[in-house]
Amino acid sequence: MPYRIAAVDGVEVSGRELTAERLPLAAGGRYDLAFTMPAGPVLLTAGGRPMLALGHGEPRRAPAGPPLDITRYATGSAVPPASFARQETWVLDRLLALRDGLPQLSHTVDGRVWPRVPPLVVRRGEWVRLTLVNRSGDHHPMHPHGHHVLVLSRDGAPAGPLWMDSFDVAPGEVWVVALRAGNPGVWLFHCHELLHAAQGMTAHLAYEGYGSPYAIGDAHGNHPE
Repeated sequence: MPYRIAAVDGVEVSGRELTAERLPLAAGGRYDLAFTMPAGPVLLTAGGRPMLALGHGEPRRAPAGPPLDITRYATGSAVPPASFARQETWVLDRLLALRDGLPQLSHTVDGRVWPRVPPLVVRRGEWVRLTLVNRSGDHHPMHPHGHHVLVLSRDGAPAGPLWMDSFDVAPGEVWVVALRAGNPGVWLFHCHELLHAAQGMTAHLAYEGYGSPYAIGDAHGNHPE
């Protein structure tokens, strides 16, 4: 059934009509799909399994097409900031690191694991350019709580006008995103594959001048993952 993507992670997008393309979705990500209901039934499948059937009758299973590159879908142009207050790079990897006092195979950010990953510290109103490099063999759907990011490029290819709050950095990929600090507080910024977060790939997005009365760590029974 021809359809289009109306929104990504709750933000409206405009793009071409799709037919058989598969839609890879980051953990925690959302797509709003729009189509005109035909006379016959419509079937939505995920991973080859029926998820939702609309209409009466037995829906026909269509052959799966190629995966859609969501960074190339939206038309128009986004206006990135003219300058950035700071630029950061995070290297995502799978390395040995100390967790709970023991060397364990971990999911790391710049070779470190939570709570030793330095927070991304921002000031309200500024823009930060963040490059994420995935050197591991795992997918890392990165999720900054309380914020969307403007995707600037994926593997060097410019992205369409696309705001996401869960973006999947596949093995070997490099994503560049712009984050506007417009929601003050202390926020998690972690891999949304929650086992990866629990094994170290957890950081914080912290605003200058804002704090929390809560302490983290085993002694306090407070585990952000």
